[in-house]
Amino acid sequence: MFNFNNTILSLGDDFYSKEKVVPTKDPKLVMFNDALASQLNIQDKNPEVLVGNTIVDGAAMVALPYAGHQFGTFTMLGDGRAMLLGEHVVDEERFDIQLKGSGRTAFSKVGDGKLPLDAALREFLISEAMHHLNIPTTRSLAIVETPSKIIREEIKPAGVLTRVASSHIRIGSFEYAVRSGEGNLKKFADYTINRHYPEIEDCPEKYFDFISAVVDRQASLVAKWQAVGFIHGVMNSDNVQIAGETIDYGPCAFLDTYHPETVFSSIDTNGRYQFGNQPSIMQWNLTRFAETFIELITVETGLDEEVVTGRLEEILAEYAHLYNAYWFDLMGQKLGFSSIDEHDKELIIDMLGMMIEAEMDYTSTFTALTEGKFDELSGLSETWIETYKERVSGEENAQDLMNAANPYVIPRNHIVEEALFNAWKHDDYDLYNELLAAVRDPFNPDHNEYFMTRPERHVEMGHMTYCGT
Repeated sequence: MFNFNNTILSLGDDFYSKEKVVPTKDPKLVMFNDALASQLNIQDKNPEVLVGNTIVDGAAMVALPYAGHQFGTFTMLGDGRAMLLGEHVVDEERFDIQLKGSGRTAFSKVGDGKLPLDAALREFLISEAMHHLNIPTTRSLAIVETPSKIIREEIKPAGVLTRVASSHIRIGSFEYAVRSGEGNLKKFADYTINRHYPEIEDCPEKYFDFISAVVDRQASLVAKWQAVGFIHGVMNSDNVQIAGETIDYGPCAFLDTYHPETVFSSIDTNGRYQFGNQPSIMQWNLTRFAETFIELITVETGLDEEVVTGRLEEILAEYAHLYNAYWFDLMGQKLGFSSIDEHDKELIIDMLGMMIEAEMDYTSTFTALTEGKFDELSGLSETWIETYKERVSGEENAQDLMNAANPYVIPRNHIVEEALFNAWKHDDYDLYNELLAAVRDPFNPDHNEYFMTRPERHVEMGHMTYCGT
């Protein structure tokens, strides 16, 4: 059973809205994450609980407010189709348990509060893939299908996803807090520091240190996205979780052909969140985060606002250095390098340039390198290959590094769409379950060859993803 201890309620009702779930008839459990359940010491597979019909002891049943910059424009938001079941504590670790798609809340505006089943299945699959690629992420515990039919691109069945996260505190939560009432930002910041960054709680400059820690964590996260070719698709500031976990898998996708300008999201018409923009967009979001603290730090420290702003700009300027260090380190590991120097950086940049020119598949290029199949890398120049061979020959652990850094299986977009369609349209989960098993073991080459094969270029170019809202 769940072991709830809901600290978010201590912040007062500016920070949550009490909600009631409209009961759902005949909920059907279609996915359950046994490994995650075991980790969390949760045995309950009752769909009545996982859809919100049965309220377990200690449940919070609240929706959380937040704000955010959506495609650069500020707006007030909140959990419009999700409710926090509660904060589950196991082995002194705290996890939010959220029901996504559980119905309308105080923040729903014109939305119906529902989640299409295929969107729930997508998040379950992709979050599992990210976890097993060693990328920090929210997790998915269960999916319950309901009898409801909802209209999105077409009429679809609805589902409720049980999402697990270290918390659902976002950059947008701070954008809300600073506008929600006197003293609320300080109260919320202190709460978040205690929950996610307790090591700085007693530091004399804890708010500066907090912002610096968040900058570091987000730089590390985005570097990991870029290293595997993950495209989030909707990097609004409300979709940036403060502890550095990937959250909100709406129109996400993975690269097939490598190109920095790749964008799949149907709503990203100007390419704001294209693959190559993700590092700079994260810095933009972090700037919005830091801005919320200017007045608070000025009051708390007695420093002039100009001095505070200057210090914050220095912290934000560190982001680019941190990101580059993390990214080059990860890319070096993909090439078998235990450390990186300036010549190695040039080698990496030159390789990516040739990959663009030759329209090379991102994932299979690196697995070919891992296996030393240089004959499959005709897009790379002979000069580059010879330089690389000479460089990597001096690395004792090159093979181990590459084996651990280069996945054979990613959730390739065309296969994901096929698996989702079979599941929601025909109630056929065979391909979905086979793909799920494969992405849970991504560094193993012994999988169905179909999962490791890039699509035809016209299929890839025509692929489009949707938010599922």
